[in-house]
Amino acid sequence: MDDHDNSIVLEGFVEDLISNLSKFSRISILSPYSISALESDLKSIGADYILHGSIRGTDDLWKAHIQLSSLFDHKIIYAKEYGLSKQ
Repeated sequence: MDDHDNSIVLEGFVEDLISNLSKFSRISILSPYSISALESDLKSIGADYILHGSIRGTDDLWKAHIQLSSLFDHKIIYAKEYGLSKQ
């Protein structure tokens, strides 16, 4: 797979993650596109946490790394790695 294919997979993963997290009424979800300019000042819009992640691909496996961090003390609240076969 080339970088374009990886980009498509990453965008789909982000959209699915946002859709699933938005089902929780107690949290507000902002798309990465809407916060890219605000990332240095997320507390001012009422955010308490930020979700970071990456996706890497090998020949036969996708690996997603997710970290949820507090904006107040920068402690990692949750971290997990997910693997998905490409087959």
